[in-house]
Amino acid sequence: MGIRHLSIHQFRLFSDIEFSPSPDLNIIHGPNASGKTSVLEAICILSRGRSFRTNNIKHAVKAGSEKFQLIAKIDSLDRQVYVGMERGMSHFEVRFDGQQVKKISDLSAQIPVQVIQPDSHKIIEEGPELRRRYLDWGVFHLHHSFSVSHSNYLKNLRQRNAALKSKHPVELVKAWDVELIKAANEIDQQRKHYLEQLNQVLPPLLANQLGKFDFSMNYYPGWNRDYSFEEALFNNLPKDLEAGFTSVGPHRADLKLSVDGIPAAEKISRGQQKILVTTMLLAQAILYNQQQACSQQSQCILLIDDVAAELDETHRKKLIQVLDENQFQLFVTSITPGKLWDRYTKNQLRIDLNRKCGTHAGGAHRAPSGA
Repeated sequence: MGIRHLSIHQFRLFSDIEFSPSPDLNIIHGPNASGKTSVLEAICILSRGRSFRTNNIKHAVKAGSEKFQLIAKIDSLDRQVYVGMERGMSHFEVRFDGQQVKKISDLSAQIPVQVIQPDSHKIIEEGPELRRRYLDWGVFHLHHSFSVSHSNYLKNLRQRNAALKSKHPVELVKAWDVELIKAANEIDQQRKHYLEQLNQVLPPLLANQLGKFDFSMNYYPGWNRDYSFEEALFNNLPKDLEAGFTSVGPHRADLKLSVDGIPAAEKISRGQQKILVTTMLLAQAILYNQQQACSQQSQCILLIDDVAAELDETHRKKLIQVLDENQFQLFVTSITPGKLWDRYTKNQLRIDLNRKCGTHAGGAHRAPSGA
């Protein structure tokens, strides 16, 4: 898996930019406000249909334009196909290999992208939604049925909540419970299975990055584990009827992140939080590659926005060593690449957004137009 050619049109400050990425490392550099992060954002949107910078991607349309277009040629199994996305103020269309894509999850499965960016530490500091999103990225890519289970759960949850809010009779509220319980148990089992595997990959990476570090990541399913979900729904029904919404379930799940038995947000510094979360995200990308190795499927695309701002020199060197030892297609941003990536031994492409040129390690590369 990899992006072999990328075209970005009318996106953010770009009118047109295109280049053929290296299968290994792509360093996007230039001064502030030159659009470095926007290139990573475009790749993220092409995979997930959403941005890591804004909740509404229509705001990414270049000022004065009606729509943006993102087009990529990617490896898909034993051939190369085109992916195209167009977003305007009132329409959104995605095509994969000439066919219209109805579910973004189908596209995400084809273009696995993980993002490490300056706000990543909020996974620790903010509420459980970001931690669920972190967890479910890995579950989605491990269990192909997860998106179906998750979709079914949310559909039945909405119906149950609507019945609760409208003060319908208890029998009508409970009419949604059978399908809700089935989907919830599937999600719970899939999340637990994924975490078991992630907890095998993460500890050695943390030891490399942070040394002796008593870190634990405990899964809370969204209800009291002393009960089954069916029992939890029954026990909380009076509370739900009064509140007008379902108070337990996978939508309330969380990861409890602790250091020395104390919540990580209270125990470690902001700098340590950034290193911890960077390592957690990297562990997911490594585990993804391990899971795909047997079937010779796609490898993870890793986007890293401004690693120099996130980590000190010692930890940057450690991170680059881990990246060099694993197989990712990397897209990273930097104001000036300098000697930071000299330790990376694989093929490199440097894309200078200021000079509008790209340089391969060992040779010249065609300049991206209009960068």
